[in-house]
Amino acid sequence: GPDRAVEVDDLGRFHYMERVMKETMRVFPVGPVLVRAVTKDIQLENCVIPGGSSVAMVVIKTHRNEKYWPQPFRFDPDRFLPEEVAKRHPYAWLPFSGGPRNCVGPRYAFTAMKSLIATVVRKYKFSTDYNCIEDIKLKADLVLKPVNGYNVSVKLRE
Repeated sequence: GPDRAVEVDDLGRFHYMERVMKETMRVFPVGPVLVRAVTKDIQLENCVIPGGSSVAMVVIKTHRNEKYWPQPFRFDPDRFLPEEVAKRHPYAWLPFSGGPRNCVGPRYAFTAMKSLIATVVRKYKFSTDYNCIEDIKLKADLVLKPVNGYNVSVKLRE
């Protein structure tokens, strides 16, 4: 019931919720840019990136790239089914960065988010007037934010 506390054993069974969370982070990544220092010159086709430079990658551009995500503006948690993930380049999804210097907190973040979401959605119903992902205009700050704020209504479930 809605009053029962979420337990650790519950979290491992929330497979669909985890896919929804991952798809949400694909469409609306928290961190807009990943920046890395180039330690030595790198040749990329007709361009040399000199050692000592910084390189920035706009995460949302990768997360909405049709090369990796067919119909990128369609919200589809099944993109994160294991068989779909196996077909994709490992760096096509980077909400926590990637490689040896990625964020150390994804496991904790998913555990905390699952626990919070499972607790809140049992007691409250959420709705919005947005009809599609393209309706939500974003601005880059320390994190990506909607230009017009968070258009969400919250009501107690009956």
